[in-house]
Amino acid sequence: MANKLNEIIASQFQLFENRLNGEKQLPVHKLRKDAFEALQYNGLPDNKNEEYKFTRLTTLLERSFNLSMQNATQSLTKKQIDSELIKDIDGSFLVFINGEYSKDISTIAEEHQNISIQNLSDAIKNDSECFEHYFNKTKSYENDGFLSWNTAFTETGVKISVESNKTYEKPIVLIFITDAAEQQFMGNPRILIQIGENSEITFLENFKTIGDNPSFNNLALEIISEKASRVKYIKVQDDGGNTVHMSNSMVYQPDASNISIFTFTFSGRMVRNNLNIVVDGEGCEANMYGLYWINGTTHVDNHTVVDHRKPNSISNELYKGIMNDESRGVFNGKIYVRQLAQKTNAFQSNNNILLSNDATINAKPQLEIWADDVKCSHGCTTGQLDDEQVFYLRSRGIDKDRAIGILLQAFANDIFDKTPVKELRGYLEEIVMDRLN
Repeated sequence: MANKLNEIIASQFQLFENRLNGEKQLPVHKLRKDAFEALQYNGLPDNKNEEYKFTRLTTLLERSFNLSMQNATQSLTKKQIDSELIKDIDGSFLVFINGEYSKDISTIAEEHQNISIQNLSDAIKNDSECFEHYFNKTKSYENDGFLSWNTAFTETGVKISVESNKTYEKPIVLIFITDAAEQQFMGNPRILIQIGENSEITFLENFKTIGDNPSFNNLALEIISEKASRVKYIKVQDDGGNTVHMSNSMVYQPDASNISIFTFTFSGRMVRNNLNIVVDGEGCEANMYGLYWINGTTHVDNHTVVDHRKPNSISNELYKGIMNDESRGVFNGKIYVRQLAQKTNAFQSNNNILLSNDATINAKPQLEIWADDVKCSHGCTTGQLDDEQVFYLRSRGIDKDRAIGILLQAFANDIFDKTPVKELRGYLEEIVMDRLN
């Protein structure tokens, strides 16, 4: 089956190349071809791959999707699209329909008018020199078959460039809406964000699927920071129950840069989040916060890597999971401290609560240090709610379900309270209240 999958992807790449015409002469296409060759050599990861030991994503694709089927043309109405937008957030909204950036539907706030926002295909053709400089800067496509797949078919998505010495109060919201009403959808959207020196900005990413047919989004995100930039990036995954979501997020940090990544996962058939941060400067700070609150048969896998390459930097990582019914969580966090990265402070923690006997968590925190003057720690906890705490609340006249809800909210508030967009907290609280009810 895996060989058949590779054969189908190979035939699709041939068709993809044939319609590129003159674009095949651009430097970016050599990178596409290199990624395609890496994919053909390594293949998509199966259960023998240690990084995908607990997440058999390739097997699910083979069983549930017809890779040779062409995607149908999206037929969503503006009313359907508007109903999926997060209300009450004041900012810019970039709308993606089946991975394609829709400029006509998107709205750009006045504050963001000086930010360059280009359809990715236009950026490849019209800004090839700049695109080539920032695209694939972390050079990580060989490490993951799904990232190789996305890189080989890079065409849809958006490129965002933020000028230097700018501070933006309002967030830029990226809404990915998938049309799976008529038939399955499979896409490879890519987001490339370049942040100018000494600038500050917040991004929010949200995913929605309309329809019950299987859908697969193989997303890649690159954030390339310049010196002393400050970036916050929030991902909210509250997708349909028949959705498969594969995400590779790559971050490059130079001197004195600061980045915070938030990942909230509430639903989906299978969700895999790869987050790779390269700390390649001094005086950097990287913060990673994650919450996966899942039920039913949802499967969520968070893989994180922080690579400290230069001295005098900090990374903080806190991921929390709440699993009910037959849901399954996976956490694998890696911290690398290279020999030159003296005076590094790196901390990692993963805490999980299992609400049923059938829920599962597989956790593997990892720490590899080649420097001798560092402060690093990592740890993981898994358990159930404390019966004494539940009893204490019930003794104060609170019924059992409400008592459990209070404790779960308190457990999750460590992540919610750090969320930088205040209006988003209300949206997240509504999801949580629906889940508790």
